[in-house]
Order: sequence, then structure tokens, then C-alpha cells
Amino acid sequence: MSVESGSSMTAPVIYPAQGNITLLSRAWNLFRLNLKKCVLVLLPSVLLSTLIHLLSIQLAGGKVLTQVTMTELMQKLKLSLAIVGLSIPNCFLWVFCSCVISRYLYTAIIGNQPLPLKHCVRFVLKKWLVLGLLTLVLGLVFVVMLFITMVLFYLGIIFSGFLLAYIGTRLFHSVNTAVSAVTAIVVLLVWGFTMLSLMALLISFQTFLFVFPLMAIANAPDEQIPWWPLIRNSYRVVFANAPRLMGFALAQFFLALVIAAVIQSPVLIWAGIEYSRLGMSTPFTVPLHVQTVLNLWSTLASFVLMPFHISAFTLLWYDCQVRKEGLDLVLWFNSILQRQGRDPQTFSTQLVSQVSAESPPPSPTPQF
Repeated sequence: MSVESGSSMTAPVIYPAQGNITLLSRAWNLFRLNLKKCVLVLLPSVLLSTLIHLLSIQLAGGKVLTQVTMTELMQKLKLSLAIVGLSIPNCFLWVFCSCVISRYLYTAIIGNQPLPLKHCVRFVLKKWLVLGLLTLVLGLVFVVMLFITMVLFYLGIIFSGFLLAYIGTRLFHSVNTAVSAVTAIVVLLVWGFTMLSLMALLISFQTFLFVFPLMAIANAPDEQIPWWPLIRNSYRVVFANAPRLMGFALAQFFLALVIAAVIQSPVLIWAGIEYSRLGMSTPFTVPLHVQTVLNLWSTLASFVLMPFHISAFTLLWYDCQVRKEGLDLVLWFNSILQRQGRDPQTFSTQLVSQVSAESPPPSPTPQF
């Protein structure tokens, strides 16, 4: 992804639909070039999340399995109510901030430069009621589906326990112990990997059912377009690209895990050394200065990981539109015609004419 001369804005992404690794590389570049604006938009929600995290640490503090006075109990009750009272609006704030960043990055993808940030904020604010209700409904559905997934996961663990007991019994009565032991290990490894993979894929698919409708509304080409066709189209995109979406989600998860490990490893090592130096006798008691540093560092990691996830999902949304609607052909052919000094609408290929009729060329026409 190139950069316009004299500007930090990203150039348009003109390409036939590409693989997951290439998309993640482009998503990282898209995030890196727009990091300052992403941090600015996310700052209120990150600060509120930090406050909630500090209250949670305070709520979890104290001695374990000891008598609690009525005053301490009331303090914990107040902290719990404060956490719940802040977490609900914070959830909606995260959604609105993410939608603003997604629209900002999406306009950077399809045009020579993104729209001004204030325009993206105004567009999303006009959709606040739809986005709020959609977040509430989809959030409840997501929680229910996640609960069902966890139930299936624990049922799988129980079944795995019976399988282990059965294999152990057969192994005990087997003549060739070495062969039976190797077979048991292989079966358990394959079974465990299959269960974890299925759970990860289910959660990934459920995540896209929650994210893509929000992106469809936030990245609508016109604020006058009704919200229902946008949501319906987003689900068509999800089901049409389900295998690719889940593969992308797994790749993104492992990449984010590596990034988080690199960012947080220094402070985690320091916290372990500091904990050992102080000679703490219980793992439930963490010094206040260690808690503060861990919280601030966790906030820093949120500044990096959350915008990266938004960049990746936004670019994937565009890529799915490319595959479903042929947007890459329209942009590609129009850019060729522009360099030739011809009107983009004069290109006579039937496929491009049909696609162009459904998806008009963006303005301004992107350059390579």
C-alpha cells in the first residue's frame, strides 16, 4: 500500500481479492499510517475502560476467605454497581468509536485520501439510534450463541474424559503397550485440536455476525440508504464468504496474540521480578504500584490492538465486497481508462458495464 507524496494518508487499495496473509499485511500498514487518528478517536473509550479496570482491581482486592464487615460489603456493592453502570455505556462507546474509525479507514481504502474525521463522526452520530439498537440486539444474540458454544465445549471436555477413560482401559488390557500408548496420545491430540479448532471457528463466525452489520451501516455510501437492506447484505456477505472469514479470523487472532505478547512481555517480566523481590506470600495480593503499571501498560496495548483489529475487519469487509460485487474490477478498469485519458463509462466490456451500473465509480477516481 503506497502513500501519497507529502501526505500521511493511505492510497487506495486496488487489487484482485487476495489471501489472508496479504490482507493482514495491508491491514497493518493501513493501521500504522492512520495510528494518530485512531488513537484520538479511541481515547475516551480507552480512558473509561481504564477506570473500569481500576475499579475491578479495587473490587477484587482484599483478603480471601476472611470475614467481611458490613461496611466493606457495602463498599464492594457500590463498586459493583459503578462497574456495571460504566460498562454498559462503555460498550456502546466502543462500538461508536470503532464505527467512526472503520468509516475513516474505509474511505482511505476506496479513495485517494480518507474523509475528514469530523465528517465520519457526524455520519456515525446520525446513525446512533440504529447502531445502538443493533448493538443491543446483536450483543444479546452474540452472548447467547457464545453461551451455547461454551456448553458444547464443556460437553466436548466431558466426552473427552470418557474417551480417555475408555482408551486407558483398553491400554491396560492391551498386549502391545507401546503401540497402544502412541495410539492413545495421537487420538487425544487430534481430538483436542479438533475441539479447540471448532470452538475457535464458531466464535469467529459469531463475531462476524456481530461486526459486519455494524460495518455495513457505518460504511454506507449514502446516509439515506435504509438500514435493513444494509444489514441483509452484510449477512449475505458473511454466509457467502464463511470459510474465508473464519480462516482470516484465526490468522488475525494468532497475529494479535503475537503482538500482545511482544507489547506486554517487558512489563509482565518486571511484575514477576518485583513480586518475587517483595516476597509476597499469596498470589492474590498484588502491590498497588504493580497494579497501576500493569493497568497503564494494558491501556497502551489497547491503543495498538483495537485499531489493528478495526483496520483488519474494515479491509476484510472491502475485500468481501470485492469478491461479491466486483468492486476491484470497476476501480481497476476506471484507473486504466483515466490514465489513457478516456471516460470510465466508455469501457464496453459487458461485465464491467454491468458492475459499473450497480456500483458507480468512486469520486475522485483512484490512482495506482
